[in-house]
Amino acid sequence: MTGDIINKQKVNRSVQSIFRYIFCFIGVFLSIYPLYFIIVSSLKSNTEIFASPFTPPSVFNFDNYVRAIEIGGLGRQFINSLILSISSLFVTLVLSSMVAFAISRLKFKIKNLIRVYFVMGMMVPIQSIIVPIAFAANTLGIRDN
Repeated sequence: MTGDIINKQKVNRSVQSIFRYIFCFIGVFLSIYPLYFIIVSSLKSNTEIFASPFTPPSVFNFDNYVRAIEIGGLGRQFINSLILSISSLFVTLVLSSMVAFAISRLKFKIKNLIRVYFVMGMMVPIQSIIVPIAFAANTLGIRDN
């Protein structure tokens, strides 16, 4: 009797494990497939995309990437993004390390208030401030630059 219960529990765990893996596989497939579709579509010509959108390309066509770099100015935009991200990273590292040193090592009256302020700022989700930032960028005229 005890052996039957233990075997049923093992079977139940195995069935649960199988369903769990199937569910995970479906989730991974649904997450990866759009990326696959984008990459496959970028390597096809326009006629081939409309003829058979879901099949792999018969011939890998890298002309779309060349046109994006030449006509779309993608190369210059990449360089601008690289310059902006590296410079902002450097400024953030320098300023943050100085502030972190001051907060951790120096003694002053409002030290705990500053810590609470930083923690409160980290608790605000970025999704809640995206819309006000977008409105401010639109108002300042720096959107789509």
